Amino acid sequence: MVTVEQKIEKIKKERKEARTRGLKYVIVTALIALIAQFVIPWGWFFFVPTVLFVIVFLCVIYWIWSPVALIGYKIRETYCYLIMEGGAYKRADLQLTGFTLTEKGWVVPKNEEDGIGILSKFGIDPGERIKKPHSWFGLRFFNFPYIFEEPYVETFKVDKYDPSTEEIVSRENVIYDGFFVVPYNYGQEIKDIYTKNGYPISFNMGLLGELLNVPLAKFGTNNWYDAFIKEFRGAVFEIIDSSEDKELRDDAKELAAFFYQKFEERGLIKKCLIEYGIYIKAIQIGKLVRPKDIVDAADEERTEELLRKAANVKASADSDVLVAKASAIDLLFLKRSGLTNEEYQQALREPKIFKKKYGFLRNLCQKEILDTSAIAKGTGIRFSSENGGGGIVDAAALYSGLSNKTLIPKTDGVDENVGEKKGKIFDSKTRESLKKAGLPVHLEDEV
Repeated sequence: MVTVEQKIEKIKKERKEARTRGLKYVIVTALIALIAQFVIPWGWFFFVPTVLFVIVFLCVIYWIWSPVALIGYKIRETYCYLIMEGGAYKRADLQLTGFTLTEKGWVVPKNEEDGIGILSKFGIDPGERIKKPHSWFGLRFFNFPYIFEEPYVETFKVDKYDPSTEEIVSRENVIYDGFFVVPYNYGQEIKDIYTKNGYPISFNMGLLGELLNVPLAKFGTNNWYDAFIKEFRGAVFEIIDSSEDKELRDDAKELAAFFYQKFEERGLIKKCLIEYGIYIKAIQIGKLVRPKDIVDAADEERTEELLRKAANVKASADSDVLVAKASAIDLLFLKRSGLTNEEYQQALREPKIFKKKYGFLRNLCQKEILDTSAIAKGTGIRFSSENGGGGIVDAAALYSGLSNKTLIPKTDGVDENVGEKKGKIFDSKTRESLKKAGLPVHLEDEV
């Protein structure tokens, strides 16, 4: 398979060979004409050698040099030709029946009475129309004496949407004979994007775009094709993500119209025309993957999944509540009893003795913990005393979590990673809650 780099090298080689071959014909013909002028007695026809030379020279320009854009060039119908000088953009030339370019590079109807087409809808001033260069049998010439003008050459990668197969086809070509300025189906694949209510949707999207300002597209932004494709791709993701499944039509044509309407509402159609010179005329949708049986199956499976997840979350939350509650009570009891953790564990092995000796104090600590309702701002942590507990943990449990270097949601003036930075963990309200719960607030925890 021939790569674009090889194509470019081939173009350079063909231009070099054509230049050499054409010069040979011109030089040889000139020498023959010069010799014949003085050797052969032409009489009244002394100008014949000169005429023959001119004919050969024009044939060289037309058949040998114009195909590779030397001195003269040809433009295919529906193409816009970019011309460079010294590596910089110089001008553009268009071949599109009934249309011409403006001084700003816009493609507009040739006749002023026909207006400026779609540009008027978006309030764009295209500038004055420019005259099309004169041509000789379709052959146009680089500006004289600027013989160093040359065609713009670029490698161009594009994903094309094929309406007949609804597939996305990747193309990689060399732009040498101009840019296509009639509607073209640019494509993008949308795969497994989830709606607001969690349903996946996949399809191929065709962006029927018309390049109305080639100089703006090429030199007005860095990589215009990638830029405008990313604009639409980002918009598609956002629209799907913010839409309920029922809003996204099951019919491909209706879904295409839905997206185009959303693009217009977002100002995306206008933005791409003004910034990238490309007008998106229509949207096409193909390979839409969302048949009813799959949606129903996904709905059933999703429902079961959510139920399982809800049950797991509840069980996990209940477990966290019990652990945190017990930890908070134990911490307070240890502080007030003066026991070490090892002594506490040892005492629990003899419940009757423990109840007789420490029962009152343990119950008091439990009551104080359960009665505490103050919470640290922004943590969402609260402890309920209904039925001996339940819900989520309060400031005492928060302290327990901090002791184990856990993470809590960030609040104003509170660091995210409480395990790494001390001295900025607790604000005044949090400290008050901890002290009310009977939990120690160490000096290093003070703000």
